[in-house]
Amino acid sequence: TIGLFGGTEDAPRAVVIRCERDAGLTFVHSFDILFSDVSFDSCGVVHNSTSYSTSNSTQYERFRVGLYFLFCKDVSFLRVSVTNSLGTGLVMYGVVGLNFIQESRFVNNSFRPTDPYSKGGGVAIEMPYCDPTNNTCMLNSSSSAPYVSDFYTSNATYVISRSEFSSNLANSSNWGTSLFYPHYEVHHGLGKGAGLSLILKGSASGNTVLIDKCYFRRNRAITGGGMNFEAQDSSHNNSLSVTNSLFDVNHCYHHEDAPSAGSG
Repeated sequence: TIGLFGGTEDAPRAVVIRCERDAGLTFVHSFDILFSDVSFDSCGVVHNSTSYSTSNSTQYERFRVGLYFLFCKDVSFLRVSVTNSLGTGLVMYGVVGLNFIQESRFVNNSFRPTDPYSKGGGVAIEMPYCDPTNNTCMLNSSSSAPYVSDFYTSNATYVISRSEFSSNLANSSNWGTSLFYPHYEVHHGLGKGAGLSLILKGSASGNTVLIDKCYFRRNRAITGGGMNFEAQDSSHNNSLSVTNSLFDVNHCYHHEDAPSAGSG
């Protein structure tokens, strides 16, 4: 069990962790993690994404992330603030079990045009087809058999409640097939869902996402300015519920090669 507690309910987010450049938090193969009453500001360290690289099809696109979780289980955020990240605020790849994001804020996590690794966005949750630590997946042709164990792509529950996703900007240099027509390893998840991005790939199944009393405002992305949800490949028997939530003044970027995309 790992815990980081920065305050109390009466004095939430009393502790602020302000990162220097190329600094952030990373958890890999970790279970039972709880963050409570703490703020993270200006964080962002470079990691592999699960996205197809436009410059080299045998590699993953690299991106900057404040808080990065890979193949973890039972992760919770209570009264946590993630702001001004140098790229994406929070990324959860293959995080299973029971996960909570409650009374938390993800604000002004935005791409920076002068930084090639800065893609932006508040929160990105993905059940991946490829393992971002192993390029073997990118070297093989598409297959119906996923390269990530079902353990890390199935039967997860996410409860996201009373949280704010505001003024996040997500973008990508890739406006091609892997962005708009993804299949297996030919996939580009960056630049989607500036407030919240949810992507299920491979044979991900039995996952439940419950969103209640959340606020999505003034977010902008290529698709799904406020929130983006995609169930790709052979993913099945997953559910998404959004209740009592407000989507206000979210936008999508316009590009002549892009199909129509909702900004909610």
